[in-house]
Amino acid sequence: MAKQVGKFKNEQARAEFLACYDEFERLWPQRPEIVDVATSSGSTRVYLHGRGDATPLVLLPPMGGNGLCWYPLIGHLPTDRTVIAPDTIGTPGRSEQTAPVTNAPEFACWLDEVLAGLGVGKAHLMGYSEGAWYTAMAMTGGARRLASATLIDGSTPFTKLPWRMMLVFLRAGIRPTDKNLRRFDELAMPHRRPTELEIRLSRAALGYRRTLPWPRILTDEELEAVELPVLAVLGAQSPIGKPLEARDRILAHIRDSRVEIIEGSAHDLLFHKPGVIMPLILDFIHKNEPATV
Repeated sequence: MAKQVGKFKNEQARAEFLACYDEFERLWPQRPEIVDVATSSGSTRVYLHGRGDATPLVLLPPMGGNGLCWYPLIGHLPTDRTVIAPDTIGTPGRSEQTAPVTNAPEFACWLDEVLAGLGVGKAHLMGYSEGAWYTAMAMTGGARRLASATLIDGSTPFTKLPWRMMLVFLRAGIRPTDKNLRRFDELAMPHRRPTELEIRLSRAALGYRRTLPWPRILTDEELEAVELPVLAVLGAQSPIGKPLEARDRILAHIRDSRVEIIEGSAHDLLFHKPGVIMPLILDFIHKNEPATV
């Protein structure tokens, strides 16, 4: 079983990553509340921001990100609800995976257990980039505590990755040199380049061996079984996927769905245009608040 859980390659890799990770916490103007939630997949580190009576919003970070990576959005997060930002189980961070998560139902179970441990009955879910893939796993895997799902530039569950970007991914994965990693950043994040700390953290994250399911294209049947309201926000110029094809599949197969394609935006749209993107998300979740009894 040990081979099926995510973990750092060695103690040095862990120490190097956590040294960068801890610097992120100091970027928040107000220290978030920290909770470690026990689940059947392992202990999950969760950061809680703000307070409010509205249905909480859960944020799932992109590849190499964690529950602290949302600091550039601090002025755009909702003020009428708690924002729940976990370190996704099986990814580099302070969550400690102890049991495998090999498919969508198991991932959905992990998320449900995190929310149950926090005493949350229903929550809206938002995932960005790889976090959008995890959001897709939750919404197709039977997560029971979700009120809605929002995917930010997550086309890979709906369309093939363009060949050009596939080659860039392969080069960066096989030979993670500074040159190859910079090339990926230049293509994916042309408007909002990573900070020096973000670059150090993403490099340190390469010392983590993940075992979570990799993104794949969901079948029509999987999409048609989704009963949640779904919002997809896609960058018109994003190299990660094909936004027009993704839009057509989403609208054709998810009954309660809405798609926004943002012109002049690439994969970095959430951090490039938070004043445009976050109001769309907040409007969507306001319109899909669970009915109160």
